[in-house]
Parts: sequence; structure tokens; C-alpha cells
Amino acid sequence: MVKRALVLGTGRSGRAAARLLASQGWQVVLADEDGRIDALRLERELGEGTQVSAGYQDLPSGPFDLGVISPGFRRSHRWLEDLRRRGIPLVPELELGWGNIRGPVVAVTGSNGKSTAVQWIAAVLREAGRSPRVAGNFEAGPALCEGVLTSPQADPWVIEVSSFQLEHANELRAEAALILDIHPNHLDRHGTMEEYLKVKLRLAGGVAHDGVVVLPESLRSRVRTLYPGRTISFGSDGEPADFIFRDGMVVPRGGQGAVSLAGTQWDDVIRGRGAAAVIALLVEMGIGCEQAADVFRRLPRLPHRGVEVGVFDGIRVIDDSKATSAAAAAAALYSAGRRIRWIAGGRPKQTSFGELRKQVCGRVAAAYFYGEAAGRLERDLAGSVPAHTFMAFADAVAAAWKDARPGETVLLAPACTSLDQFPDFAERGRVFVQQVKRLAKEMRKWETE
Repeated sequence: MVKRALVLGTGRSGRAAARLLASQGWQVVLADEDGRIDALRLERELGEGTQVSAGYQDLPSGPFDLGVISPGFRRSHRWLEDLRRRGIPLVPELELGWGNIRGPVVAVTGSNGKSTAVQWIAAVLREAGRSPRVAGNFEAGPALCEGVLTSPQADPWVIEVSSFQLEHANELRAEAALILDIHPNHLDRHGTMEEYLKVKLRLAGGVAHDGVVVLPESLRSRVRTLYPGRTISFGSDGEPADFIFRDGMVVPRGGQGAVSLAGTQWDDVIRGRGAAAVIALLVEMGIGCEQAADVFRRLPRLPHRGVEVGVFDGIRVIDDSKATSAAAAAAALYSAGRRIRWIAGGRPKQTSFGELRKQVCGRVAAAYFYGEAAGRLERDLAGSVPAHTFMAFADAVAAAWKDARPGETVLLAPACTSLDQFPDFAERGRVFVQQVKRLAKEMRKWETE
């Protein structure tokens, strides 16, 4: 008898899950509330065995043997409650793909720097002669179901895991887990910092007993209640961690093998902790500290992550559209130096931006807040920085550019998601770059292409 699966969500993860299940002989119904989706076109794209139901408030009726959850669905969504009442087993797309992979797994989570860490780990292992593949939440790679459909084998799989994916997960086996620093993020979904932290730390529970978890020193005792195996900690100067970041250097306990990351994208006290974490993991995998650092020095920045767009008549422009939380924006502000024209705003993920006061004081010449979060940013940072508010993103960019002077930096580090005015952070970053280039040409300030 042919099994039937109901996949919730027609985005990247949902389409990947539908393809994988259809390839295994399942009949698949792909459901989405969005009535703008062209169901017939999507059915043609996915091929025989998949039906698309879009624009309906209620789920398709009929028996299903499995429900697959895309990351965008909250646990409280009425469709999930309906499926639970009907007794249909539920699995997230990530876990569906995870159950089909072959080879060891390195899983990476945290609040910021996950994609850069995944890119770095894979590049180092590739140069060491191994055959890693990246997948999961890593936007430069496939959703995990798509990746295993191409080929289930890797040595190892390097999988980026978000809190949205972990929220629904039951069993995620891994040989190693890297848990980067965890800051307030996605509290609009998880509710409290404690709940967000619990979701993130679930990753440790799936690591093999003979594996390893690399994590912040401050979380070591807590994780030991979830994972009895080997842990390696990272931290800043003054913490009793196994690897620390100090004065541009990653220093292992005892001092031997210290390496410099001066001039790289993680050469600051905030991002440097992430560098210490990645090197700690790679050392556990048999890679030398200097070998790991050498690869990282040559890696290009991922798009929209602190990328210098150019210098226009002495004005530096930086696109960090991926800085969608206050902690990420703080790192971007720290890295950008001083005399900053800061563009921030969008849809907030947290209840307060007060933690940014320390970074804006003395660094930011003026702030240009836009969108749904403009008023909250202005209130939370009142008195610490001159601020201007706008409804439209383009107006904020135009004002920052108009006010900027030679020797200053125009920085897009929004501290918010893009979803009030853009489909994703990448589109926001592209629009920012295009607008700045256009403004520069109009004012004859363009110096570098």
C-alpha cells in the first residue's frame, strides 16, 4: 500500500522534503496557507506523485501516514494541533533528511556566525583531503532533504541548525556539535531567553557518547546535565576555557599553538570567540591550529555579512544585512570602528535594544532607523545617539548617504529581520548595495567598482 505524507510549507525546506519522499515512493501533498502560490506550476516543478494545496485555511482531509514540518511553523500553529489530534506522526524536514544520511555529522548552532563557521569547517576539511558536504540552514547550500537526495554520503556532513529547526526535532544524531555563543534572538517566536536557550541546547543531547560538544565556557556545567560525554569550551581572556580569544589571537589552554587572526572578519572581542570555537572543534578533528587559521585567512566573506561595498569619495560603505539581532549588530558596530552612519530597523525579534547603548556611544555619528522597529530603536537608545526615523528603508539609506562625510562609514546592520519590507535579508542587502551605488554615481562620488 502506498504511503501518504502531508508536507507543511512550500518554501525551500518543504519542496526538498516533498522531492525526497516522492523519490522513495510516497504520495505527497504539499500544503501552504499562502494563496499567492501557483499550485499548478509547483506541481509541474515537483513532478509526479506530488499534489499542492495552497491558499486554504484548513488542512487537506484524508488519511496521512506522516506529517513533515517546515521550520517556519510554530509549535502552536493550528495545523500542527490538528495533526496531533488526528494522531499523525510529525517530523521536521531537517530530521527527515537526517534519517537518510550516511557518514559522520558535525552539527553547528548558535545565535550568530553559524554560516561562517560551517563554511570555515568545510573548507579546512576539504583542504585536509576529506569530502565534507554542507546543508541545513546554510543558505549557500541545500536544505538537508535536497542534499541527501543528490547523494546521502559525506565525510562529514556539516549541518547548520537553527532554533526553528531544533524546536520540532526529536532525534538528531551527530558525532560532534558546535554550539556558538547564544544571545537573545527570535524571542518573538520562543517567548523568553530561557526557552530559546533550551531549544538551542537540545543539539547536545543527540551527540554520540564518544563524540564531542564544543560550547561556551559559561554553558559547560549546564550542558553536562544533557550530555555526559567530552566537552571542549571556548571563551574570552580571563575565562577558564580550553580555547580563548585574546588580543587578536586564538590561544589553546597552556598557550602552545596560539594563532593570529589579525585583520580577518573575526578579529574583534565579539566574533573572536566564535573563531576560538571553530578552531577548538577542528583541533578535535585532527587539524592543527595554524592549518585551520591559514584557511580562514583566505576565505571570502559570505554575502551580506560585513562585506565592504566600496569607498566613495572617502566614505566607506558596509553591508551587514545579516545582522538581524542586537548581538549581531553590536558585533558589526564594533568591527566598523568609529564615525559610523548606522542604518537599522525592520521587524524586531526581541523586546529591547538597550544592550546596544554601549556600542553606539562614541562610535555612531548618527543613526537612521526605519520600518516597524524604528520607534522602539529610537526609544531604547534615546540619549545615546542622534537618531532619525523613517518608514521606508530607501529613505533611511538616502539620508545616511546624504549626511556622510569623508572618513565616515555608512553601515547597514539592522538588528532586525527584513520581513516588514523585504522577503529576506539577502534582498535587503542587494537593494542597499544597488541604492548606494546609484547614489554614489549620481553625486560623482564613486571611487571603486
